[in-house]
Amino acid sequence: MVSVYRVLHQAVAALKRIRRTGWVERGVAAPESVADHSFGVVALTLLRAEELCAAGTPVDVVKAIRMAVLHDLAEHETGDLSPRQRRALFGDDGPAARAAQRAAESRVVRRLLADAPPVVRAAWLAAHAEYCAGATPEAALVRDADRLECVLQAGEYEAARDRKSVV
Repeated sequence: MVSVYRVLHQAVAALKRIRRTGWVERGVAAPESVADHSFGVVALTLLRAEELCAAGTPVDVVKAIRMAVLHDLAEHETGDLSPRQRRALFGDDGPAARAAQRAAESRVVRRLLADAPPVVRAAWLAAHAEYCAGATPEAALVRDADRLECVLQAGEYEAARDRKSVV
C-alpha cells in the first residue's frame, strides 16, 4: 500500500514542475503548472457541484471531485499537449487525436493505480473512464470547470500584463 502513495505523490510532484504548454506557447513569462491548473479545476468543480446540489440538481459531489483530481494526472508522463502538439503527434486535433490521447492517459492512470486497494482502483478507474467519455453530469461539470479555469487564468495573465504596461 505504501508504494501507491509514493507513486501518486511522485506523479503529483512532477505535475508541479510541468508548465502548462498553451501558456508557454503564448509566451507567458511564468506560466502556471499543471498542478496549479488542476487545483483550480478541483476548487471550481467543488463550488459548482455544491451550488447545483443546493439548487436541487442531483450531482455526485465525490465523483465529480474524483474526476477533477484525476483529469490531468496522467500528464506527468504524457505531457500537457496543446492543440498544436496534438496535430504534430496525431496528424490533427480532432476526435481521433483526442481519443488517442485519452487512451494513452488511461494507460498511465491504470499503471499508477496498479497497487491501489481494489475498491479504490475500481472507483478511480471508473471515474477516469466516465470523465473521458464525458456523458454524465459530473463529467460535464468537470469539463466545464476545466474550461472555466483556463478562461479565468487567461484573465489573470491579461491583468498582469496590463499592470506591467501601465507601470
